[in-house]
Amino acid sequence: MKKYFKLLALILSFVLSVSLCSCDVSLSQEEQPLVKEIVSDIQKQCELPEMEEVSEHQLGHFYNINKADVANFVAFVSADSMSKDEIILIEAFTESEANAIRDRLNEHYDGLLSETKEYLPDEYEIIKDCKVVKDGIYIRLFISKNADKMEDIYNSYMQP
Repeated sequence: MKKYFKLLALILSFVLSVSLCSCDVSLSQEEQPLVKEIVSDIQKQCELPEMEEVSEHQLGHFYNINKADVANFVAFVSADSMSKDEIILIEAFTESEANAIRDRLNEHYDGLLSETKEYLPDEYEIIKDCKVVKDGIYIRLFISKNADKMEDIYNSYMQP
C-alpha cells in the first residue's frame, strides 16, 4: 500500500511540475520594468520614424555600455540611416554605474554631433537640441524632433 502512495505522490508531483512550467509567466503592466512602460508610452504618443530595437549585444557594441552595469534598458534607433532618432532609457544598479553609463552615452552623443555636422545639417540641428540626462540611477537620451514631448512623458512617470 505504501508503494502505491509513493507512486501516486510521485505522479502528482510530476503533473504539478509540468503544469507549473507550462503556465504563462508574462509580466503584467505593474510588473514590467519602468523603463519599458515609459518607452512604450513614448512610442504610442510621439511621431517616430521606423525604429529598430537595440539588443543587449548592441548595447555594448554601439554605446560601449557593459550590460552587467544595467538593471534594465530599452533602446531604439531609427531604421533609416539618414535619420538619427534614438530612444535610450537605462536603469543602472548603482549611482556610480549610472555615472559611467552617462559618460558613455555622452561619448556616443558627441560622436553623433561630429558625424552629422557636415553631412546631415538638419539632423545635426535636432541632435544639438537634445542631451543626455541622468536622474539618480536612470539615464536617458532622446534624439528626436519630439524630444521635448518625450521628456514630458518621462517626467510624468518620475514626478509624484
